[in-house]
Parts: sequence; C-alpha cells; structure tokens
Amino acid sequence: EMLWEVDEDLDGRLSLDDFIKVHQLCQEDISGFAPRRLYFVIEFFMMDRNNSGRVSYDEAMQVLYERHGNHRALEQATRRLFELENRNPLAADHFVDDASAAQARMQHEIDRRSKLAKREHL
Repeated sequence: EMLWEVDEDLDGRLSLDDFIKVHQLCQEDISGFAPRRLYFVIEFFMMDRNNSGRVSYDEAMQVLYERHGNHRALEQATRRLFELENRNPLAADHFVDDASAAQARMQHEIDRRSKLAKREHL
C-alpha cells in the first residue's frame, strides 16, 4: 500500500531517490495530500535511537527538539500521541497509525479554519 504511493518509476522497488523525494515532499507539504504513511515509517526509524523497535516519548522529543527547538504545541501534540491508550514506548505500527490519525485531525482543523476565514471575508 505505501510503496505504490511513492514508487515513481513503478518498478515495485523504492529507490534512494524515491525515498528522499517522499521524505522531502512530506516535510514541505502544507496541503496535507502528500502520502504520509511511508514518511511516518521513516520518522519512526529516525526516532528509534536505540534500535529497540519501539520509540519512547523521550526519544521522540529529543529528535523533535533537535529539529525544531522548544515548541510547547509540538510537545503537547507528541505527549497526546504517546498518551493514547497509555502507550510508551510505541511500536512501529502504532506510531504510524497514530501519527497518521493525528495528521488527518490536524488537516481537518486547518481546512475548517480556512473555510471559516473565507466565510468571514464574504
């Protein structure tokens, strides 16, 4: 499912170029339409610093802090992700599913606010 979304040359394989393109596309995407499941798999492995096959809240926060600095909203969103069903650390499947769901909720909220702003300008 994830592979066909990002396999540009449709050879059934993920090349290094495909891998890099999908990661950059998702990092830069503001529309919410980029294929995110593979991106979240990549993020999972980048955050799994001790190669345990699980990502702890502390591992996730360390990576996010290194990338973005200290952002309270980011910390709160990450805490919510790990508090779902009281899971810490998260296995890859839960991380990808929960991060995908959080992304969808965030995109829904962005769309809702955009529609409200358009109505106010009419």
